[in-house]
Amino acid sequence: GDLTTLSLADSIDLFNPECGDVGDAEPMLNYLKFFLQNESIQGCADAAPFCTSISSLPDYGVDDGKGWATRMLCSETCGCRNPAGENLHVQGCPYGSGRACQVSESFLEHRQSGVCLEQNASSLQQFAPWVQWIEALTSYGLQSATLAGQQEALLIAQAMWDHGCDFQANLSAQNISWGDCFNWNSSFGWDFKTLEVFCPLSCGCSRETSDSSCPQPFGYSCAELDQARCLTWNQQHYCPGHSPAVEGAITMTSTATDPTVLAALFMPVQMALVNSLAYFSGAQSYAVRLDMQPRGAIIVGAFSIFLVDDTWNIQTLSSNLFSTSVNIFEARVFQLVAAQGVNMTAAGIDITSLGPPSLLPGRRLGPGDIDDDDDLRHLPSLSRKHLI
Repeated sequence: GDLTTLSLADSIDLFNPECGDVGDAEPMLNYLKFFLQNESIQGCADAAPFCTSISSLPDYGVDDGKGWATRMLCSETCGCRNPAGENLHVQGCPYGSGRACQVSESFLEHRQSGVCLEQNASSLQQFAPWVQWIEALTSYGLQSATLAGQQEALLIAQAMWDHGCDFQANLSAQNISWGDCFNWNSSFGWDFKTLEVFCPLSCGCSRETSDSSCPQPFGYSCAELDQARCLTWNQQHYCPGHSPAVEGAITMTSTATDPTVLAALFMPVQMALVNSLAYFSGAQSYAVRLDMQPRGAIIVGAFSIFLVDDTWNIQTLSSNLFSTSVNIFEARVFQLVAAQGVNMTAAGIDITSLGPPSLLPGRRLGPGDIDDDDDLRHLPSLSRKHLI
């Protein structure tokens, strides 16, 4: 086709279709040498110091286009495949929705290894990528050249430093139009990475924001983790079908017909069940995810005991737990509930089975099933957040 009709973004996509280091070899190495005005450049490793250089387009101002050209020809070296890398600049990279960097295997791996958690402001002040992003915004704002959005860049940087992921509310209070987590204000003269990667909860990462830099642990959006019956512990997610775990089921019956009686018992009984599952298996309560669901006259609990400790063994935990008689298990559960000052008599609860998932009546409760069942959707699950 006629290259003269291509936009700048289309040209970048054409010449760097994999978001790679095309400047490592001819003929692109010659272009890299030309833009950097240095014939001794041997490849992208030599050009790396220019990855953070600020270029003003379309006149290649500020640095004569060195930063733009380096990122275009050395996108991998400049960290454009990493949405959470220390280099905030992506101007020149084939970066953005549907473009080479964002669909690269490395980019997707970074998203899937991310977590749907946020650090507080003081922790982020010690977090190198966050600090580097603030420094990049500050550098942009302090340029002697006149660049669009310089004042806003300084205000955003200060808000990020002072307030962490709460910076958005601070900017709104100052009536600063900065864009949102997924898109910078189009009037700004920069191309930077976006902030949802570090602030997935504040930014509302969900199934609707899948075409972004939001974390996607095990392919789930942040909003889908609970529906998938995942557990979060020690800054890490564990999900059935993806993480090693002892899977099982508990069934119970109750003679109570008054919903208020069952509601009052629900949390104490569930906490006692989690504690007992950990106790008899040899695990710890923080490793247990338990979801309760009424099925007619039966209450079913599907549980996962995740191997959050490297010293634990599925066979050992399973053997310990499933060799425990229902009567012994029930006695401990009732003892724990009574210790909370809760009277079990009115509910007439009876634990009828404890074993592998095959005990579940009907079909097995698997990842994602919660979203399909209206009864279960309104019941709480129990994980570590209820135990601390």
